[in-house]
Amino acid sequence: MLGGGDGMAMRESLKYPGVDSVTLVELDPAMTKLFRHQPALVELNLGSLKSSKVRVANADAFKRLEDSPGVFDMIVADFPDTTNFNIGKHYTNSFYALLDKHLAASGYAVIQTTSPLVARRSF
Repeated sequence: MLGGGDGMAMRESLKYPGVDSVTLVELDPAMTKLFRHQPALVELNLGSLKSSKVRVANADAFKRLEDSPGVFDMIVADFPDTTNFNIGKHYTNSFYALLDKHLAASGYAVIQTTSPLVARRSF
């Protein structure tokens, strides 16, 4: 899982019995710390970031994909809407090529995106 340091997408992913392990790559360590330890937020994400199935890596997702040799059955990209280059680089052909490189032959990628009708500044 790329982005999604709030643990909400993780919460949904862990509902599936076939999920054995998930690596969360989140740039902001303060985000994962907050959503792991603040009681109201832990309640909201059902403690997903504390699950024994979850490994958290605080790193830049683009860089992590460039440097990592791993192949995954599913990749979920849960980034904010693009408003600057640091976020926008995750919505480029280069990034999607990296996703393809890391997907198993029958793997899936799920990308959080918005609509230009809702977030005009993102486009």
